[in-house]
Amino acid sequence: MILSGSLSLEVEPLSQHASLIIQKLKEYAKSGNEKAIKALGIAAMYCSETDQEASCLEQLLGILYDLHEIRDATVQFAVGEAFACAAVGWKSESLIGALDVRSNTPPTPIRESTLRLTLERILKDAKKTKPALRQALVIWLLCLVQFCGHLPEVQSKLRNCQSFFKEFLADRDSLNQETASRGLSLVYEKGDKTVKDDLVRDLVNSFTGTTNSGLAGTVSEETELFEPGSLPTGEGSSITTYKDIMSLASEVGNPSLVYRFMSLAANNAIWSSRAAFGRFGLSNVFSNSSVDGYLAQNPKLYPALYRYRFDPNTNVRNSMNVIWNTLVQEPAVTIDTQFDNIMTDLLKNILGKEWRTRQACCAAIAELVQDKPIDKYEKYLGEIWTVTFKVCDDIKESVRTAAMTLARVLTKTLVNRLESSANGAEKMLRNVLPFLLSPSGLENPAQDVQAFSLSALLDIIKKSTKLILRPFIPDLVARLVLLLSALEPQGIEYVRLRAEQYGVTGQQIDDARLSSIRQSPMLEAIERCLDFLDEHTMSSLQMPLQSAITSGLGLPSRVGGSRVLVSLATRHHYIFKPYADRFLRLARKQVLDPNDSISVSYATACGYLARLASDDETLKLIEHCHQLYFQSDEERKRVISGDMVRSFSKYSKDRFISFSSELLPLVFFAKHDLVDQAKEPFQSTWDENVGGSRTVLLYMKEIVTLGMQHLGSPSWSLKHTAALTIADTIELPGNEISDVNAAILWPAIEKAVDGKTWEGKEKVLQAFIKFAKGDNTVTREPGIQNQMQRIVFRESKRNSTSYRQYALRCLGEFVEIRPTVDIFPNVFEILAPIIHDRLAGSDEMDIDSTSEGRLAKAPRATFATVKLTFEKSLDLTSNLSQALDLTIKVLAKSGSRIVHNSVYEAEKSLFEKIEATETTVLSEPLERILIGFIQTLFPRDTHAEQTRLKAAETATRIAPLTKKSRQLGAALINEINEARAHERSASVKGLLDSVEKSMAT
Repeated sequence: MILSGSLSLEVEPLSQHASLIIQKLKEYAKSGNEKAIKALGIAAMYCSETDQEASCLEQLLGILYDLHEIRDATVQFAVGEAFACAAVGWKSESLIGALDVRSNTPPTPIRESTLRLTLERILKDAKKTKPALRQALVIWLLCLVQFCGHLPEVQSKLRNCQSFFKEFLADRDSLNQETASRGLSLVYEKGDKTVKDDLVRDLVNSFTGTTNSGLAGTVSEETELFEPGSLPTGEGSSITTYKDIMSLASEVGNPSLVYRFMSLAANNAIWSSRAAFGRFGLSNVFSNSSVDGYLAQNPKLYPALYRYRFDPNTNVRNSMNVIWNTLVQEPAVTIDTQFDNIMTDLLKNILGKEWRTRQACCAAIAELVQDKPIDKYEKYLGEIWTVTFKVCDDIKESVRTAAMTLARVLTKTLVNRLESSANGAEKMLRNVLPFLLSPSGLENPAQDVQAFSLSALLDIIKKSTKLILRPFIPDLVARLVLLLSALEPQGIEYVRLRAEQYGVTGQQIDDARLSSIRQSPMLEAIERCLDFLDEHTMSSLQMPLQSAITSGLGLPSRVGGSRVLVSLATRHHYIFKPYADRFLRLARKQVLDPNDSISVSYATACGYLARLASDDETLKLIEHCHQLYFQSDEERKRVISGDMVRSFSKYSKDRFISFSSELLPLVFFAKHDLVDQAKEPFQSTWDENVGGSRTVLLYMKEIVTLGMQHLGSPSWSLKHTAALTIADTIELPGNEISDVNAAILWPAIEKAVDGKTWEGKEKVLQAFIKFAKGDNTVTREPGIQNQMQRIVFRESKRNSTSYRQYALRCLGEFVEIRPTVDIFPNVFEILAPIIHDRLAGSDEMDIDSTSEGRLAKAPRATFATVKLTFEKSLDLTSNLSQALDLTIKVLAKSGSRIVHNSVYEAEKSLFEKIEATETTVLSEPLERILIGFIQTLFPRDTHAEQTRLKAAETATRIAPLTKKSRQLGAALINEINEARAHERSASVKGLLDSVEKSMAT
């Protein structure tokens, strides 16, 4: 009734009831009844303006004002609507649609000052500190601006309203803050262009403080719009929503946007309710922004707002999503249209000072590029990877996590395209691979970045098809080889240099590194790249690969380069063969690397490359092996030569056989090296390729020629190796040496046995004796026989005690092969001093436990050289006399069973030779000497049974001689009887009895 004008509290006769009605409405209103409050406001519409303080209008306005005591925001919004109705009547937008009939609005009293006075009172009371009143005032003013903002009274006070609302932004009550922010938004919306410009200028000035803005209140950037801790950053502090929104508005270069954001960026429950949005129309603030061209004039809004949607703080992120969803009616179209602006903004801010901005940019880019065609962001891809890797090493963990997520998104996008061979995959690879392989990726000092880059690269290689990956293979393989060292832990080299401190050797550490390389996923990636090679790609690969091999630092890269060559030579030999010569030359240079593991790796590569190399290049490889072995005194180069030859034999067997005439002489020569490490590879090569000694005969001339060339070498090692080679050449073929081979061997063995003694020369002397025993045209020449005799005598006189024992044995063997030559004086001259020194107690021969055995050889050699020339009986008697004296001394002073047995054996041989002569009667001098020998047969000292048996056996050889001399027989019988009297052994007695019986017959 009041709304329709049918009931007026100023019309008689109802005036008597007016106070009662007002009282009832007041009571209901104080209880929070919104209908009663609305009725008070409508009733005031029909009250006239008067100067009387107790007028109906003033009474009703006072009742409404007193309702500020109610601490219910919903009630205060109802009071605000009532004020609007009372101030302007039907001009209030809150009454739009209040009448549900088509007719003119009922007439109401004219309003000239009510709205102005109400605004002035509210603005004036803002200085009061009563919390309930302050909350009511800000809500009432918001309602007046919302419902009466189109009227001149409000338009003229918009700047005052702005100041009012800005002052409440610093209020401690969150509802007051958010209401003030809504109010600022409405103030901006209600003004025309001039007013809006003035308001924006005043707002900017109020923050910068550059000029007097004319605003009564100011707010700083630190003004808290939320309670401390309501929006935590996770670092013990909190953020303010107002500052965030101001930052967003300032970034897009249009501070006026702060008014629009204020209406949407609140978090209080009342502003999230449907009632608030419906009552104040906040959901429509930006509904027509696209139509009126507002957003079109502010293109920077989209990038900034898009980024803020990914803020690390949940509350801020939710607020910005509300703004985004309200602003953007068609997100897909908007993002597509503004893609470049958004991406440029994100790339600009991803390296900003604030960690929140960096983290938000990472998440925003990850969202932005998903499911987008590569053409859309191809031009940004390189920069995206660059900044992503930089942020992956951020100081804050959450930012690093976001960056790694972005990197995984980029990688997943690329891998998916590679798997499906989608368009644009090659373009993406062209942008991505350089960064993965750059110092920002795999060479990045940050371990997380390294690990991700490696994982991403391996995924790309694994999922790529050959058509997509093939253009990148040349550079990719070379870079991967170099990166093998870059990815190795830096501490490895430190530990290797100080290996002894850790109880290991450097080689053991290198072996572990090699094992790690063989299991490296990068090597697997390299192999996959090589599987995609074709002729054109191989041609492009040769130069980058060569550069990687020569410039690579560190064991992993160096060894990795050799393994690439091995793989090419074995698995891709058809396309690699034209380049085998080039890389074989390169590998030959790399074998000289100071590191043994690297050297062996490239020696192995040479073996594989020899399969495909041309004959000329293979001959150069063989020549290189010769040079390494013969033209340097360094032991290590001889070892390298052996490694190369062994690899050649092991991995290119057919080619090795084809060049055996150039290789086997070297192998045979070097397998006699005095250094085991240099000898071993040649020895194993010889054993694997040679079935018997016939090979030596086949290459006799080449081997001897090679030996002769180095017998005069200034290097003692090569000289001795050559001598041993010549000696082994004589020993291996067998007992018989042909005339042709003897003619080849004689100059070599003569030269080999010449010179000073050295460890191992005894083998050469033994081979010399074997050569001397041969029956061929060379050994039968008198001149050569005499030369051999001089050589044996010379070697027997060497001062080296260790060598002399072998020389004496060889002397004895040489004497046996020269029975027709009287060399007793020469031999006795050599042996007598040795025997005398030994018997005199000299320790010259006591160099080991076999000294007695060496002494035993002297009498045997002495007796062997006695030439039974009876026509020169004087010489024979003299020689035998000297031999007898020597025998007596040896038997008397040496208690060694070995020496005694040797003497008996020598005497047996002598007696057999005498018995074999044609003479029938022994001369008297010879009889006396032989009787002397008989008297030494059975010494009185106790000896072992074996020695006594040897003496009895010697007697059996003398018994036939007794037929040629009675005195000799009598002397022998006498010695036998005496020996038998003291003998305990039945075996010895039986043998003595048999001797006596043989003499009786």
